[in-house]
Amino acid sequence: LLVRLNSGSSTFADPVNGGDLRFQDEHNRELAFEIDEWNASGESLVWVQTLEFSNQSEIRAFWGNDGNSTLPSYSLWNGYEAVWHLADLLDSSTNNFNLSSSGSPMIVTGSSVGSGAYLDGSSYYMTSGYQGIDGNNSRSLSLWIKTSEADSYSLGWGETGNLWDLGWNAQGPFVETGNGSGMRQGQGALSDGQWHHLLVSYPGNSNLSSTGVFLDGERVDLASSVDGVVNTSTSNIPLKVGASSSGANKMTGWLDEVRVSTIPRDYAWAKYSYQNQKPGTSLLSPTLDYLIA
Repeated sequence: LLVRLNSGSSTFADPVNGGDLRFQDEHNRELAFEIDEWNASGESLVWVQTLEFSNQSEIRAFWGNDGNSTLPSYSLWNGYEAVWHLADLLDSSTNNFNLSSSGSPMIVTGSSVGSGAYLDGSSYYMTSGYQGIDGNNSRSLSLWIKTSEADSYSLGWGETGNLWDLGWNAQGPFVETGNGSGMRQGQGALSDGQWHHLLVSYPGNSNLSSTGVFLDGERVDLASSVDGVVNTSTSNIPLKVGASSSGANKMTGWLDEVRVSTIPRDYAWAKYSYQNQKPGTSLLSPTLDYLIA
């Protein structure tokens, strides 16, 4: 879950890095976390790994301990191939599949979740040493996108005839395989210049028709989609962010929080991700208590 800290850092023992920040749940169990962006004078962004989540859950943040101001090291992106927050080009998963640039994409502030990437239609990012998930293995991919472009591609990998490309057209978002014209089409406008959360989930060992397309937390895939075999081929072609698998089709717009996972996700995951991460979210209701040790 994304936790936004808005109170500044004047009461932190380590206001520069937030090294004294810790999290527990309502059962006093320690929660793993990652500081995405730390702002000593404004909003800071922290990803917290919950053990369970319901409308009774609590996430308790603690800070101000002068005797414990070194950030702990956690591994909280289990099941993810790559997690790109796009405040920089680093992969937050343990795989370290960092991005490099083709052309002149830019990391900019004021994105959906802190900083993000701006693509100008002639550039994209690509991975170093990672070609995506192959065969008919399960997968899910998610991202935030903002564009006014009528159609293009936001993410892709694979080879001609057996690829996995995520894009959008006048109908809405889609994923296509290049295999027998296979396309899982979703419904819903993406080209309105607003931020949208997109999740595509494939359960593995099945045809493309089993793929779920979720837009802003709602399932939107259409029954009229063209079915096909999923058999993604990967070799030495790097995964692309901001373009199709070949790099020929490059998008214009913004991307943020791009993630690739081997675990298929469902409606609840899509809904909570959207509700938690969207600008102006009210999924988490903050309260502030001062404790004297």
